[in-house]
Parts: sequence; C-alpha cells; structure tokens
Amino acid sequence: MRARGLDVTVVDPLTVPLERVLGVEVGAIYRDIHAAQGVRMLSGTRVTAFEGAGAVERVRTADGRTLDCDFVVVGVGVRPRTALAAEGGVYVDDGVLVDEYLQTSRPGVFAAGDVAMTRYPYLARRFRVEHWANALHQGQVAARNMLARSEVYDRVPYFYSDQYDARHHLTGREPRRRSSLRRGIRSDAPQAITAPNDH
Repeated sequence: MRARGLDVTVVDPLTVPLERVLGVEVGAIYRDIHAAQGVRMLSGTRVTAFEGAGAVERVRTADGRTLDCDFVVVGVGVRPRTALAAEGGVYVDDGVLVDEYLQTSRPGVFAAGDVAMTRYPYLARRFRVEHWANALHQGQVAARNMLARSEVYDRVPYFYSDQYDARHHLTGREPRRRSSLRRGIRSDAPQAITAPNDH
C-alpha cells in the first residue's frame, strides 16, 4: 500500500509487529523498517470500533484515538476448521491430528496443510504450520501415502517474509532462535506489505 502512495496506519495490540512469532528484538526491526517507509505505527493498543455510513470511515482505538480512513485491512489470524473431521470421528485439537505419515486417527483418512496438526518425528511432538509451502509439500506426501507408499513427512518448517527490501527467513519450530534478516535482497521483490498474522 505504501508503494502505491497510500497513507498507512498500523494498529497493533502488541508492542512490535510479529512479536509472538519473532520476539521483541526482531519485531522492533520490522517496526523501524515500516516507520522508515512512512507507515504510522500505533503499538500497544487495539481497535474498539469501526464507524461510518455504509462503509468504514473511522476507526476508534482503545487508547481513545479516532482515525479517519478510506478502507481497513483486518489481519486477526485464523482458526482451523475441524468440524467436518470431528463429525467423521477423527481426533482434533488445535487442528486435525495426524501422524508422521499425515494419516488421521481413522485409517485411510489423511490431512495436509494449515489444518493438519502434524507429528514431527525429530521433535516428537505435533504442531500446525500455517504456510503455503507446508500445504504444498504435505499434500504431495499425503497423496503418496494414500497410495500406500508409507513416506514420513519430516520436512523442517520454513517461512519467509518479504517486506520492502528486507527478506526474513525462519527455519524450524522456534523461529526466534533460527532466523536471518537480509536487506537489499532483489530488484523483483514484491512491493505489497504482507500484514502480520500472529498465529
């Protein structure tokens, strides 16, 4: 939006962007990157109301501010849709529970992508990874296992984010410990801002 010349204000209840995922130190780097691009950062507050006649014209915040606007982009995270799996007798928690073969608690039923709470053998625990690359790679393994290939899904979780000229790589389950940030990455880097989604 900044690349299109729009005035942008970010309202974030956390102290820095992506604090839950990256921690305060790296999140502060992103705060400074956005501020340097002219983004107004309102941290430590939250939206309490959208106001307007037929469309959003104003945003009210918990600290008493009123922000005039033409439109709002809301990024509040997601919850996995597990109702269908649960109705089918599949075990669910914070997602559909699958083993290292991406098979659910019901033999012959598989799940992949954001909804799959996958057991990673090298960590001996389950968790969900909300990233398109995970859905792509898990889908292929699940398909092969539907054909009785017995292939373990053991790919290390990987994320990245391009924001202006900065690219952040995150590898593993604890990105605060395994991440790198580079500036001036490539001339064809996307110019749109990806809104934080602290999952």
